[in-house]
Amino acid sequence: MKKGQTIEILGFLVLVVVAIISMLALRLVTSDQKAEVMHIAQESHEEKYFNAGANTFIVITEPATNRTFVELIGLAGFFEKGVLEFGPVDDPITVDVFEELTERLDLIYGEGHWHLELPHAPRYQIYVIMVLDVSVSMKEEIEDIRHNIQYIIDEVEETTDRRVAFKLYFLPTGQYYRNMFHEMEKNNPCFRTYMVDCNVGSTNKNEAWARGMKCLIDEKLDDWGKVSAKVGIILSDEPPSGCEGCGCEHYEGIVTEACCPDRPSCTPPETTCTDKENAIDALIDRANAADAKMNIFTLKANPCNVPDRFRSQCRAGPIPYTCAGEEKLTEFMTTLSDGTGAGMYTVDNPKDVSKAIRDIVLSQPIPDVSFELGTTPPVDKRIHSYVIPAPTPIPGLYINAILKQWN
Repeated sequence: MKKGQTIEILGFLVLVVVAIISMLALRLVTSDQKAEVMHIAQESHEEKYFNAGANTFIVITEPATNRTFVELIGLAGFFEKGVLEFGPVDDPITVDVFEELTERLDLIYGEGHWHLELPHAPRYQIYVIMVLDVSVSMKEEIEDIRHNIQYIIDEVEETTDRRVAFKLYFLPTGQYYRNMFHEMEKNNPCFRTYMVDCNVGSTNKNEAWARGMKCLIDEKLDDWGKVSAKVGIILSDEPPSGCEGCGCEHYEGIVTEACCPDRPSCTPPETTCTDKENAIDALIDRANAADAKMNIFTLKANPCNVPDRFRSQCRAGPIPYTCAGEEKLTEFMTTLSDGTGAGMYTVDNPKDVSKAIRDIVLSQPIPDVSFELGTTPPVDKRIHSYVIPAPTPIPGLYINAILKQWN
């Protein structure tokens, strides 16, 4: 009998233990489920809170201009700056877009809990700055540009998404060449011509390509965009400011770049090239400066062609043309292009000029730079993201700003 009672007691105890274990297990499972439910609920709440803030942010307006912040984001990315001016030129309304954005997002999410990436989408992603030697011997090369530059523009537009502006700068005395592009310039907003109107020295201004390009960077850089790629191209058939004083050959004491009885009869110059070397070095330093970062490609035209206006002189006197300054021209152009991370193209055939320009434009990388506001997102937090498409003044071109938030 006692044996039977013992067995019953042990059975009861086993049952109690099993029941307790089951209850503990059930409670543990329930707690995990509750925790998971709470976690899901919290995530949902945070997501709704973030979306509500983002939806509010994109519709509120800046009081001085009555423009939405989405519009202001698009304008800031397009004009590549945070401070914008609106209204009449003589009395504009100035708005610090980035300051206003920061103030609103701090109110919505709290300081230190958000980040806004605002990409650039400027009118032009690449500015091609071409400085042209306008001496009489450059006529065929400049005519090749005139005949083919529109094809280059069309090809770039059709085969890539690049927005490219072409700026042709003619050195002093080059108005005749500039006039050749008049009709084309009227019909193409991406193509513009200018005269170099700054001080390039007192002699041989029509060939002063080193001083001319440096002067343009000094005075026109802000007009070429702050983050857009800036590509320089120099076309010439002589050293900077001509070969006189450095590169021209001598015949019977006369410095000549036109005709000579024969090459052995001509002697190389004995003068120094210091001024030209200094001009090249100064241009390299300016192009590599942090505010410019310009690659300068050089196109070495053939200096051995006799311009039509000199042919009669050569027939009447010594021949052939001396190829004056070619060695120094190659040296200077190579130094300049290597010093600015670019390259020199030899365009002995004038028809190769436009091909070189095309290859240069298509090979250039487009900078991928964004404005960033707020705080760098932490690595140990759940990050919420929201893409804000902001329109720019170009129809169909949007800036996809990325808003991030965390708790």
